[in-house]
Amino acid sequence: MSSSFKWSHVANNLPALSWSGQKTILFLTILQLQMIEEVASTTKRRVLRLLSVVNVHALIFVALPLILAACYNFTTIDVPSAFRTIALGINNAGYVVGSFDDVNGTHGFVRDTGGNFTTIDFPNASSTEAHGINDAGEVIGNFGDGTRFRGFVRDITGSFTVIEFPGISGIGFAFGINNPGQLVGKFLDAAGTHGFIRQSDGNLLTIDVPGSSTAALGINNAGQVVGYFDVGTGFRGFLRNTDGNLTIIEVPGALYTEPFGINNNGEVVGLLIGSRFRGFLRDAKGSFTIINVPAASYTEVHGINDTGLIVGSFDDATGTHGFIAVPASP
Repeated sequence: MSSSFKWSHVANNLPALSWSGQKTILFLTILQLQMIEEVASTTKRRVLRLLSVVNVHALIFVALPLILAACYNFTTIDVPSAFRTIALGINNAGYVVGSFDDVNGTHGFVRDTGGNFTTIDFPNASSTEAHGINDAGEVIGNFGDGTRFRGFVRDITGSFTVIEFPGISGIGFAFGINNPGQLVGKFLDAAGTHGFIRQSDGNLLTIDVPGSSTAALGINNAGQVVGYFDVGTGFRGFLRNTDGNLTIIEVPGALYTEPFGINNNGEVVGLLIGSRFRGFLRDAKGSFTIINVPAASYTEVHGINDTGLIVGSFDDATGTHGFIAVPASP
């Protein structure tokens, strides 16, 4: 995407258009972004978020059925001096990883149980994000060097190992890591976008939903993988079992369903887009629970550990914040 393009150019001209015109322009923009894979998955959500601001009722294509709303106690996570914080993963010790933006750019972080932050910056990178953490404290994430994005694993001592991807461009993104050291993510080649599982010995197993761009986002210790595939009109989620069989994950009535994380109990968390942006929890039996930060205009759930602690991000009048949430006692 050209660095001269600004979303404010679209937003500033929306009021002069009819809703039909607004919707057409924004959805054409979404379709054009299909070719820009990592930017697209984030930017599509931002455009749809803009749609809901312009006319929230017009985004209700189908009504969501009544699904249980969860009760959680939420704690906001804001990295000091940051103007944007997103929590992306949590391990069973309660350590949280994510990313934040400040005047110097985008950085990863680890937050311990005492609320102390450690910044993660890949050496000489233009940007760094931390996406997942296992119980050994190994962090998986991505960095940009100005020409492409690649993945990394950071061990408990702070040493980095670069994850190399197949294809001529070598472009890829790493999102999840389990205790056995298996990694998941996506990579781009001439044939399209593929999900992957990288074994601890370095062997790469490709995950492809036929006819779709595919991304693997989370993995538990049993090797079950969650992610999404793009059908052109929206994202649908999947759960891949160790035998290779895929189960479709789709919140009833949602336009988009994007699973981000799975714990060792088979509980899956992610984002749904319907009349608004909300998080969801899917239990091992397939039942869905809606998760929404009180007074937030946008809630997205990224990770869950085995005790049911969840992490994610939300928007309110003051900006974008991370959160950690504890299930409320009955």
